[in-house]
Amino acid sequence: MKKRNKLYITLVIFTISLAIILFLYFKIREPFYLSFFRENEKSLNEFVTEIKNYKKIYGMTKNKTGNTLNDKHYTFKKEQADTSGKGRQVYYIEDLLKNLDIQQSTFEKFRTRMEKIKIDDFFVHDDVSISFGISSGRYGVIYDERNTSKWYNEPDYHRTKLSDNWYYWSF
Repeated sequence: MKKRNKLYITLVIFTISLAIILFLYFKIREPFYLSFFRENEKSLNEFVTEIKNYKKIYGMTKNKTGNTLNDKHYTFKKEQADTSGKGRQVYYIEDLLKNLDIQQSTFEKFRTRMEKIKIDDFFVHDDVSISFGISSGRYGVIYDERNTSKWYNEPDYHRTKLSDNWYYWSF
């Protein structure tokens, strides 16, 4: 009886170990963008709807090189703002939001969504597509309603269909 239990336990441990190894093998082999998209598809679709409905924000960047809102650089520290016209203009965020008539709460909601999804930027193109950059915009995913967006159909871009209206892109 004891010998039979040991054999059974050994078999169970072996089976579980094999299952874990196979799972990890196929998970590791899966391209990053597939797992990223699968984990974030619902959030990305919700974000697309928010961006399209709000209409006042057509681009945001949040990465190591700086922050932009609708192609304008901004800072959260008033003393770092520089709109003198010498060099790159950097706006204080509260002033920029006021000038663009963007609600602070919506701006914060978009930034929080970007952090949760782990994207560095997004841009609306041709009013029918929205690209989401990952890793400082070197690759990402794009939502394209009509598969007509010109910017990522260039020869320099690699594109892979992920699902209806969604594509992975990279240089």
